This record gives sequence, C-alpha cells and structure tokens, in this order.
Amino acid sequence: MSDYSDSVVKNRFRRIKALIVCGLLMLAGYYLLPLVSAFLEPAEAEAFMGFGLLHLTYPLYLYISSIVLGFRHGFVSIYAVAAAVLFLPTLLIYFQPSIWPAALIYGGIALFGNLMGFGLKSLLQKLKNQ
Repeated sequence: MSDYSDSVVKNRFRRIKALIVCGLLMLAGYYLLPLVSAFLEPAEAEAFMGFGLLHLTYPLYLYISSIVLGFRHGFVSIYAVAAAVLFLPTLLIYFQPSIWPAALIYGGIALFGNLMGFGLKSLLQKLKNQ
C-alpha cells in the first residue's frame, strides 16, 4: 500500500473513533444524567429534568461536541442524525413523548455546530495559506 492510502485509512479510523467517543458521551448524557433526578426532591427533579437537561445541558453538549468534531474531522452529517435518533428512546423512558420535536431540534443543533466547526477549520486553513 502506498503512503497516501495508509494516511487515508488512518484518518478514517481516527474519524470513526472520534465519532464513537462523541456518541458514547451523548448516550451517557441522554441515559445516565436523568438518573440524577431520582435523588432530588420532586420539584427540584422537575426543574432539573426540564430546564437543566432539556434546555441547557443537552443542547450545550451537542453544540460544543459537534463544533469540535467538525473542526477536527470535517463535516460528519451522521452525528446530527445520531443526536436526534438516540434521543428518541429517552422520551419513553424519562420524558413525555409529547416533546418529540426536541429530537429534531437537537439534530439541528448538532448539524449547525458541525457546519460551524467545519467552516472554522476551512477559514483558518485559508488564512494560514495566505
């Protein structure tokens, strides 16, 4: 095999590894963080689940991780799909199914962050080459 093909294979494995790590962290956040609410008072648990997780923690993690993923590994569209699809089962476990649009919003946040990271990487490369 040539050096070029070895480089391409190594780059693909790095990209897949990063995607798996981000996906596992996403799964941990989706499925393990809501368990914290079991140790809180009912009013605190509702606030934690509603505002803390749905409106703050999940979107912030998705946005930051997708920017990093896009910056380091280019545009990875499957991450946005995974963000949406992996959230759907949590609706049946922890949340009400009536908030299913949150899965679409999370996918959009991940897609937007990934595009921003990829765009930032491209912009920095252009500035570096000038």
